[in-house]
Amino acid sequence: AYFVSQGIKPAGLYTFGQPRVGDSMFAYHFNEQYNEAYRLVNEGDVTVCIPPHHLGYDHAGKFYHLLEAGGYSQDLQAWSSYWGSDAKVIDDFLELAIFGSEEHGMAEYSTRLLKMACAS
Repeated sequence: AYFVSQGIKPAGLYTFGQPRVGDSMFAYHFNEQYNEAYRLVNEGDVTVCIPPHHLGYDHAGKFYHLLEAGGYSQDLQAWSSYWGSDAKVIDDFLELAIFGSEEHGMAEYSTRLLKMACAS
């Protein structure tokens, strides 16, 4: 927000395990303003599922699911089916709150990005 107020627009933005941060109007305007925003997600990272979509929250940025074996997918439907139900999200969130999450850690994101780079 500070940079935008100063007239500075970033050339690109990469987020790792970003939770939902606004409603659909926020996401729309964000995506219009920042067309080079990338949202990288590890399967099993419950942080990206909160706050729940049914409470009015939405994601911003272009979706990239980092695969454990290397590479990525932009198939949001397939990624969403991993979570299945709100009950799974709640269970995994409680586990995250108690034990933390390797999938949300930067080490896991770095490992998957390195695998992807080495496969190229």
